Amino acid sequence: MEKEKELSEFETEVLYLLDVNCREKVTKLAKKLGTTPQRLEYTINKLEKDGVIIRYMAVVDYSKLGPYNYYVYAIKFKLISKKELIQKFRQITNEKACTFLFHLQGEIDCLIGTLGRDAHEAEQNMDELLQRFEGQIKYKKLMIFTRIHNQYRNYLLNSISDVKKISNLIINKPKNVIELMGVRQKIEKIDQEEEKIIKLLSMNGRMKVVDIAKKLQLTPETVWYKIKNLEKRKIIIAYDLHLQPNRYNHKLCFLEIYIKDAKKLYTQEIVNFLKTSNIVYKIIELMGNDFILSMLVFQKEEQKEELIEKIIDKFKTKIEDIKLHPTLYVYKIQYYFGE
Repeated sequence: MEKEKELSEFETEVLYLLDVNCREKVTKLAKKLGTTPQRLEYTINKLEKDGVIIRYMAVVDYSKLGPYNYYVYAIKFKLISKKELIQKFRQITNEKACTFLFHLQGEIDCLIGTLGRDAHEAEQNMDELLQRFEGQIKYKKLMIFTRIHNQYRNYLLNSISDVKKISNLIINKPKNVIELMGVRQKIEKIDQEEEKIIKLLSMNGRMKVVDIAKKLQLTPETVWYKIKNLEKRKIIIAYDLHLQPNRYNHKLCFLEIYIKDAKKLYTQEIVNFLKTSNIVYKIIELMGNDFILSMLVFQKEEQKEELIEKIIDKFKTKIEDIKLHPTLYVYKIQYYFGE
């Protein structure tokens, strides 16, 4: 069993600001926190070493690049040991085609996802990822993401006794929305160098300009300009963190909300309500509008139960069912193909 740690208030503040913009320079972050760059650098390194921070990554708006498809399968396995399952999960994590892998508990064993430039590529990628489990899948359910609402990790503020201390840094609005399907807008052209930069920043959002330049055999000035241009054109819309909640005494849970009548467009109403909760980290809309998938991160079970009660009270005539899927381990979450 992996060791959990209690975050200090300073570590919590560091995580919160890195979540706002993990690519911001240490000197600027240190100034916001009223500390030294040396102390901040030490704390970040410690959070990485302790397995709290797994990865920094660029958030990409796919709708600017073409008709991308994000496929995720909810899978239940049969005739497979825990040891073999974990071994195969680790193998899949290293595959470039894998962009989403969560080990769950209960009626679903995992969520495995991939990105495709079209439906054919997404299906092909998924077939390749799942071939390791031939004959071992009891059932699987396809979910096609159409919109991802990323929220700031305001749940971290529950661990800070003096919130006023960082009140000027708190952001009470949605972080960003990634459009995947159903939104038509001008397709932005990117060259090979820009795509390579996106891939590198998807794997390490804090990768230094000089290191990217060296890897791609470009000048630092060229890399800096291209990154700023990708941000200006809103192809890269943010920089996010891949955290392992169970390493800092938190729990991650997937919440499925099944809607009674998809034609009545209750989805947006429910999404807007979920955005008001500080334990909701992501909200995912899916093709068909018959259910919403959201990710909850919390420290106490009462926080989760309170949110579910509020959902039932407010939407009992509009929802069919609610299902919860506790997460055992987050293997991978990524917004673009790796390099």
